[in-house]
Amino acid sequence: MSKNKTKNVSTKGSGLDLETIRSMAEKCPELVACGFGCDLDYSVESLRCLDSVIDTLRNKAVDFKTNIANLVVLTCGCYAGEVLVRAFGGSWVFVPDEAREVVSFGWSVKLGRGFTNPISKAFERFREGDEHSLYVFAVVCKKICVDGVFAFG
Repeated sequence: MSKNKTKNVSTKGSGLDLETIRSMAEKCPELVACGFGCDLDYSVESLRCLDSVIDTLRNKAVDFKTNIANLVVLTCGCYAGEVLVRAFGGSWVFVPDEAREVVSFGWSVKLGRGFTNPISKAFERFREGDEHSLYVFAVVCKKICVDGVFAFG
């Protein structure tokens, strides 16, 4: 796991509400089309494009101010969450501060019997790279939270 100390993007203290999350998710396809040439359609497959967008930001982080990278990655995380909601019948839920032992960001997606955190996953992709694919995250979330499959073979 490679960590780049210059990428100090924080997911804490966002002050986001559900309306803002959904609005950011809706703006993501236009942002990504204009800035990165990808078309997003709310499919799980479209998350591969977001992996590429975040990688571009990661590789050119010197060219971006932290607040701009933060906003783009946050928008990608909101979109990824909406993909989970639409594709797998999930719902956004707020996790209060006192319940955030594992979840570092207040909003998560409830899928089946589990909770996922696509916004934090987007920031992990930005900070740590390939091992935090949003596409793979969505596929695994479905298998574990929706399908109830805990062993992969």
